[in-house]
Amino acid sequence: HCSRIRNREPHVLTVSDEETDFMTYLEAILDAVENSTDNLLIVAEAGSGKTTALLEIAKRLPRGKLSVALAFGTDIAAELSRRMPFWVQAQTSHTYGKRVLERHLGAFKLRVDPRKSRKIAESIESNLWPFWSLTSPLVGLMKNLGVDGLEGAPHPHEIVKNFELDCDGDEDEAIDLATEVFNRSIVDVKTIDFDDMLYLPLHRNIAF
Repeated sequence: HCSRIRNREPHVLTVSDEETDFMTYLEAILDAVENSTDNLLIVAEAGSGKTTALLEIAKRLPRGKLSVALAFGTDIAAELSRRMPFWVQAQTSHTYGKRVLERHLGAFKLRVDPRKSRKIAESIESNLWPFWSLTSPLVGLMKNLGVDGLEGAPHPHEIVKNFELDCDGDEDEAIDLATEVFNRSIVDVKTIDFDDMLYLPLHRNIAF
């Protein structure tokens, strides 16, 4: 269940391609997979063998229970799909989140609209140009960082500062607009954008 997953501290293993050979790390990773009930977070550098580690992990997952390997991009998901054992499905995070929402709401009730936030903003503010350069990315970041859904999520003003967002108009007005767009957006679950695919299953505590 997603609420249980997100509230548990992960077991962290850091993988580097320097100093220690790959097999030493892989043995530690597989030992944690087979002998621990903790969530496992592997921090790995480029070229350190992440795909190989994932494939070895997949082989050790229970065959009688469907598992999912999530990737950021479609190319990586397609590669994993070709190489994973049959009991592990490889998908992008967005595809998986969308399917979770479809199972919960019904696919026929769900419509994807990349302009969802823009349309909501236009219904609130007729003149968007002074604010949209800040409001648009801020709404997306609020969802991606779990605002109003995850404990310890940053305040919108913190996000603006940390990501150095800027706009042509009044910053506070742009943040207020983003907050209103965000609040209206997460209520409307029949129309979703790509950020909603990741945010809404967690926000609504939908079982994965």
